Amino acid sequence: MSETRVYPCRESMAAALAEQVAHDLKNAIKKRGRATLAVPGGSTPSLFFQILSERELDWKAVTIIPTDERFVPESSERSNARLIRQTLMQGPASKATFIPFWREAEHA
Repeated sequence: MSETRVYPCRESMAAALAEQVAHDLKNAIKKRGRATLAVPGGSTPSLFFQILSERELDWKAVTIIPTDERFVPESSERSNARLIRQTLMQGPASKATFIPFWREAEHA
């Protein structure tokens, strides 16, 4: 059965989500020694990313992967990897491993 939660503002929703995800990451690390966090792109999750990045946990044991990418270099304003690096891979979370999709390739 699903539960509906109502939040008074975007900030409180992002904070509650960050708290739950941090809790889940801590449990995964405790259980398996590592955790993987798959995150969406776009600007919608940026506040959540900023709040989550401040949570104290063993970030060295966390691998972060994007769930989507526009397949542009990180220098592009449209890059989801760029957004993730700028909003999530900061503070304590900068110790996490980030595996982006986009790689430089030789042109034919």
